Amino acid sequence: MKNNQTNSTPAIRFGVLGCGMIADYHAAAIAAVGGTLAGASSRSKESAERFCSLHNAVWIQSFESMLKSPDIDVIVVCTPSGQHAAQAIAAMRAGKHVVVEKPMCITLAEADEIIRVSQETCRLVSVISQMRFSDGVRAAKTAVESGMLGKISCASLSMQYFRSDAYYAQAAWRGTWALDGGGCLMNQGIHGIDAFRYILGPVESLSGYIATRTHEIEVEDAACAALKLRCGAPATIDASTASNPGYPRRIMVCGSRGSIMLEDTNVIRWDIPDPCPVALGGGTQNAAAADPRSLKKLVHVPQYKNIVAAVNGEEPLVLGAREGREALEIILGIYRSAATGERVKIAGQ
Repeated sequence: MKNNQTNSTPAIRFGVLGCGMIADYHAAAIAAVGGTLAGASSRSKESAERFCSLHNAVWIQSFESMLKSPDIDVIVVCTPSGQHAAQAIAAMRAGKHVVVEKPMCITLAEADEIIRVSQETCRLVSVISQMRFSDGVRAAKTAVESGMLGKISCASLSMQYFRSDAYYAQAAWRGTWALDGGGCLMNQGIHGIDAFRYILGPVESLSGYIATRTHEIEVEDAACAALKLRCGAPATIDASTASNPGYPRRIMVCGSRGSIMLEDTNVIRWDIPDPCPVALGGGTQNAAAADPRSLKKLVHVPQYKNIVAAVNGEEPLVLGAREGREALEIILGIYRSAATGERVKIAGQ
């Protein structure tokens, strides 16, 4: 793999914490952008040995040793969601920048503490949400912000996925409030919710409902919400991991001049007078409706390019802790509304 770093800029050295399936995607992206995979650590010796053998990485036997290592610039947190906040904060206090898988954490208090510590230590925190970097999502955002759609009338996000009982049985933390932080919204749905909010702007208030319909898990496997966007338009979100066989994510944005539809990150309808800046259709890419392993291995590369440039001081970080908080607040608002039956205001940052 060609090293994309210049001769005058040393390669950024990454340490991966947690060696499950998603860690392989990070390793592929690190290699693609010319970074160095300096080491990896996991509570599972078997997972760590597999990952290190596959990616030619050094096995670091504890998180504490990783924090102390002078050979690591950035720690990539790929552990269960309920552990993200403590590990990200510890990494920053040890002088490391942080890349953290979605969700960045599972409470707003934790999110605010991550933001505070990032400011205090001058360490960067990038929250993985690769959809923001796709051409289709960016084209839709530009269309909304520039007024190509006219006045936004309504919008919808549909995420009808399927996860088998075996998926939840593969890891004890899956499907728990303490370590997964939620179900089809917090785990599988957060990417779509982040892209939806990115395209349409802030949410003013929402009402939500969640249910556990077909899986023996603590958290929801079906959910829906009615939103009022800050622009005044109504919007809806529906999500599931109980929709057999599973279908691609769809985002629909309608306005007075026309409408746009995305399937995953592809624009499949561009029904407005202005020309579409990206190719229409082309089939669903990076779909994980029924199997998260179907994601393309290099899906994280555009975000990692920005991470490396930001660490090197060459460009601003596109998706930091404040941006990661946005989708989290919407999801937690849906959970709160579902629990209380009340409409929840979304404060934003």
